[in-house]
Amino acid sequence: MTRWPVQRLIVAGLAAALTTTACLPGTLNLPLPSIDVDRITNQNGLIAYRGDDGNIYIVNPLDTSLEARPTQVTSDAKAPVQDEAEPYRVYGLPSWSPDGLHLAFSGVSGTGQNFPTTNQVLLANREGVDVHATYEGEHWPIYYNWSPTSAQLGVLTQSAAGQTFALRRVNVDGGDSEAIDTGSPLFWAWAPDGSALLVHASNTRLAALQLGAVVQERDLGLALGLFQAPAISPNGQHALAAAAASETRQQLVRIDLATGQPQPLIDVVGLASFTWSPDGERVAVIDRTTDNKYQYPAGPLQVLTAADGAIETTVDEDVIAFFWAPNAKRLAYLALVDPKDGASQPNVTLKLLDVGGWTPREVVVISPTDAFFSQIVPLFDQFSQSTSPWSPDSSSFVLTFQESSSSAGVYLINLDGASAPRRVGSGDVAFWSSK
Repeated sequence: MTRWPVQRLIVAGLAAALTTTACLPGTLNLPLPSIDVDRITNQNGLIAYRGDDGNIYIVNPLDTSLEARPTQVTSDAKAPVQDEAEPYRVYGLPSWSPDGLHLAFSGVSGTGQNFPTTNQVLLANREGVDVHATYEGEHWPIYYNWSPTSAQLGVLTQSAAGQTFALRRVNVDGGDSEAIDTGSPLFWAWAPDGSALLVHASNTRLAALQLGAVVQERDLGLALGLFQAPAISPNGQHALAAAAASETRQQLVRIDLATGQPQPLIDVVGLASFTWSPDGERVAVIDRTTDNKYQYPAGPLQVLTAADGAIETTVDEDVIAFFWAPNAKRLAYLALVDPKDGASQPNVTLKLLDVGGWTPREVVVISPTDAFFSQIVPLFDQFSQSTSPWSPDSSSFVLTFQESSSSAGVYLINLDGASAPRRVGSGDVAFWSSK
């Protein structure tokens, strides 16, 4: 049987785009604040997280009663062990559908340290019940994201035999999955109406896939620079990518998807990681290199006017990830900071920018969980298209903190700063529904 490091399940394929290994920062002990009902009355949506026992949970952040308990969606998670005959069951990262009605997560099973023999992407409804497989096959699902219409999933799978990854189109209402592209690595973005995908494959090809009865591919014919996930504008007319301007120079470009014509925005040096603001008016980008004391992919954050690339603000810090608020009026970012206890690994600061004001405000300094720091952060440009740490009303954030060497907590953070982070569960990674 094929040996496989099943503990690193979710990002085995996507992480092929990066060569730097993430490090777990030093631990941070936080007091658990009392519940402040008045400060959370305007929050909405649900939070899904993977618990410290490996199972999937859903919690309602509005339920502040003493009897409140998270809804347990799964109960049979079991970590792999060395014993060849011992079964395991591993669940992947939760991802809410855009309409907020369903939660997707992978579930794989096998024995010992061997490649999974059961490979599924599972769906649960908003109440955490009616769990069923929407994808099941011999290939390992290592990433998945919803179409904007919530009718389909793009599922990245890997076989036991090799390092080539397949993008599969999976209809949520059932039917066979269809492999529509391959590459290593492989990143993609959905068109807003769900009718097409923009695929970045093998660091060499950027192509539009029209999803009809027969998938039609149109290579955009660009000489590509260093980037991971492409990004399509909210109106579906333009895309972002890094393109080679010469043998020694690359640029972030805005591509007209009707003509394929690129418009240069700014020069970039390292790995360009970018997303559109939800209103399509702005683009945020990090020019990531490992030229920092921790040798972790990071760089200055810039916010550009989407139409012409005019720089609105620059944050000259070691920024590792950022996330637009749903209302497009705020931008949260994470940056490396030295630990206060003198540990050799960094902490992370969560800071907030208000659009137009552009004055960074520190919200909290944390030690993130290894799952968040090593899986989500390096690939935040792809994960931001399938998950969000923001509450639907743009008032709050959810993060997982490493409280000690054996304890991780899911914390709700009110970004107005009037109350301390509130613990809502025990787990290593968490995301908010959009509704």
